[in-house]
Amino acid sequence: MFAQLKKKLVFTAIAATFSTCAFAADLPPLNSDTEKDRIDWTQLEAKYGPIPEVKEGIRIGGVSKTLTNEYWRTLGEGYKSFADKYKVFVSYLAAANEEVNNVLKQYKRGLITEEERYQSVINIWEKATDKVTD
Repeated sequence: MFAQLKKKLVFTAIAATFSTCAFAADLPPLNSDTEKDRIDWTQLEAKYGPIPEVKEGIRIGGVSKTLTNEYWRTLGEGYKSFADKYKVFVSYLAAANEEVNNVLKQYKRGLITEEERYQSVINIWEKATDKVTD
């Protein structure tokens, strides 16, 4: 039963990736440093009040578009610091889309076959699913 659920999650994730890629391409680039509603982290407590008490042992997950960029790696380090401070578990990983896109590039360049592309995408999403469900 769990294997069937896992397969459904993987295929749903694959379908979502392919269906949202076209929409994401039309979005303007994010430039968070110049957005008018941007707030510095040091002002958060003054604007929104103290962070609510967090139950020890809580699990939090975060997915970033990529971890190849220093900004996103630093963000992940901030999540880890928060987790250590509040004794919670944080899992921060790159979206599987990045790996899938690399596989698609290899396929388009003729470096891998259709079957290798298909199996690679399945493996990527299974691995991502395992990370999230652990």
